[in-house]
Amino acid sequence: MENLLGQKDAIMAGTLTGTWAPDEPHQWIAADDIGRFVALAIEQPDEWVGRTAVVAGDELTGLQAATDLALAFGVAVSYKQVPPAEGMPAPRPAEPGSPAPQKADIAWLRERIPDLKTLTEWALAQR
Repeated sequence: MENLLGQKDAIMAGTLTGTWAPDEPHQWIAADDIGRFVALAIEQPDEWVGRTAVVAGDELTGLQAATDLALAFGVAVSYKQVPPAEGMPAPRPAEPGSPAPQKADIAWLRERIPDLKTLTEWALAQR
């Protein structure tokens, strides 16, 4: 979520940009929630040692994220898909037979940390 701070002025001016399609779900995590999972791993090594977990606190499309940011900041915000930045490699299609990208199991994660931040909650704290 903190990656959005780099475009806060643009969001406040009405546009959230991203490289994903407007209706493609995108998972979000606040930096301090990442730290909370690190703390859990230290406090509960029997549950976490040797386990890999993809973490997220919310899953929204670009259009939904723009709506949530608009509500949190009190300004109209629309989502605009943009090509990857110059110098950034374009996404490559998956190789045939390769596993799908992993997604966080947000329900499972919320069993461990029930108050993971949603994008709206995070944005409200940025005002």
